Amino acid sequence: MEDSTVVWVVIGILVLLALIAAAVMASRKSKERNLEKQRSEAHSIRQEASEHSATTVRRQEAEAAEMEATARKARAEADVHAAQAERLEAEAYERDRTATQSREEVDERLHHADTIDPDTDATDTSPDRGRDDGTESTDTSSRR
Repeated sequence: MEDSTVVWVVIGILVLLALIAAAVMASRKSKERNLEKQRSEAHSIRQEASEHSATTVRRQEAEAAEMEATARKARAEADVHAAQAERLEAEAYERDRTATQSREEVDERLHHADTIDPDTDATDTSPDRGRDDGTESTDTSSRR
């Protein structure tokens, strides 16, 4: 081969290497720009998320605390109502017991009155015999 051909081949190879180097450098710069753009975008997203989430989290925590306070208040009110119900049940039981005792005393007194009254049939066992409380039956034949 001639010297000039060798020179042209070497020059061609050098130009080709220069073009390859330029392409590689351009590719690296493009890749670096993309990486920097991604870093910047990630930073913006993190900052926005941080600001948004801090506000949202504070609001959600406040709502949760408010709901918890409302639940505690409702539970306290329910406890008060339960205590009132228990007290009223106990009072109703006591009144029923007192009424039963009173009824038994009245029945005993009526029975005693029937046993000493010569005009009353002492064998009459009807529950309303001899009562003057307005609840006696209309049949008073056994009392006369």
